[in-house]
Amino acid sequence: MLNHLSIKARLSIAFAAIVALVILAFTIVAMYLNSLASDVRTINDETLQYVLAVDDMNLARSDVQQFLTDVSATHDPAGYKDAEDARARFKGDMDKFRARYQKAGDSASLKSLEDIDAAFNRFYDMGKRMAEAYIAQGMEAGNALMKGANGQPGFDQASADIQKQLDVFHQKQVDEASATTAGALGKANSMLGVMLVSGLAAAALAVLSSVMAVRSILRQLGGEPGKAVLVAQTVGSGDLSRTISLANGDASSLLWHLKSMQGNLAGVVTSVRRDAEGVAVASGEIAEGNHELAARTENQASSLVQTASSMKELADAVEQNAESAKSANQLAQAAASVASQGGEVVGQVVSSIQQVTEIVGRISIASHEQSVGVAQMGEAVIAFEHATQQNAALVEELDAAARTLKEGASNLLHTVSEFTLEPPGTHHAYRQLT
Repeated sequence: MLNHLSIKARLSIAFAAIVALVILAFTIVAMYLNSLASDVRTINDETLQYVLAVDDMNLARSDVQQFLTDVSATHDPAGYKDAEDARARFKGDMDKFRARYQKAGDSASLKSLEDIDAAFNRFYDMGKRMAEAYIAQGMEAGNALMKGANGQPGFDQASADIQKQLDVFHQKQVDEASATTAGALGKANSMLGVMLVSGLAAAALAVLSSVMAVRSILRQLGGEPGKAVLVAQTVGSGDLSRTISLANGDASSLLWHLKSMQGNLAGVVTSVRRDAEGVAVASGEIAEGNHELAARTENQASSLVQTASSMKELADAVEQNAESAKSANQLAQAAASVASQGGEVVGQVVSSIQQVTEIVGRISIASHEQSVGVAQMGEAVIAFEHATQQNAALVEELDAAARTLKEGASNLLHTVSEFTLEPPGTHHAYRQLT
């Protein structure tokens, strides 16, 4: 159900559950502590005070008995005042109990309290009559009231009866205090139990959450974190030859993706290495061809320079022949003119000279045309020479580009050689550029 959640979300949920459990435990403990504090206040402010009040009532009874006995023995009426003060203390404690039971609506305790109060009143009245009898009537009358006579209990017996009632009443207060204390102890034990159970539950939840978190992390990593780090470092260093083992059925962990990345990267490096080898071979062949082409182009350019020079000499010779033919034609025309003036004798000579003149004229025209053609051919050769020189320059640039490509292919091969594609002991051979 939680498999689709991230590790952070799972840890947050587990932490929230532990915090909620701790808060619940502290809330319950706080309730117990509040109740326990209330019980302690009850013990301190009420129960213990009422136990002490019963003790004070019993002490007041004893003081009344002592003071009235002293009056009986000494006939000193000043003891009545002390006895009255002791009686007032007894009545004050009785009023405390009376108010408590009236507030609680405890009629049974009120009846028991009234019985004690009535017995004390009889006891106090009998003590005063005993002291007056000792003073007014003598020892015998006083002893009769003190010890009792005719089956009637005396002053001492009345005091003992009240003490018994007070002892019972005291035990009741002690029992109530014990019940309150037992309740407080029970709540304390319950509080300890809640704390223990909540602590154990929190510890169990923390352990369970830790185990689940660890299992989830290991499942997402595909193994121990150190293994994932080692694989990442190995791949990052260029070693693609290590075998990455995966758990059965693992198709989504970090190690699985690292293994897939390793395989893809190895494929890319292999392809790049193969293409780089091909580029290296091709660039080497291009460089060799360009080198040979550059040499041939230089030889061709040198031949064209020689041809251009020869064509220039030929053009100069043809032009010189044309000039000579032109001069001969002029001389022949002049000789023909002179011969024609010599009469009929030299007519045949003139006719021959005229034929020579025609031939020389044609030769002059042909030489001129040949001179123009040779000049045009020289210009074409010169233009071809320039083009050849430009081609030679382009061939040199192409040769430089081929060398650069060759160096780049060599560098690329050196770069991909940093990746290890085979396990140790094997070697991937590829062309080493020189």
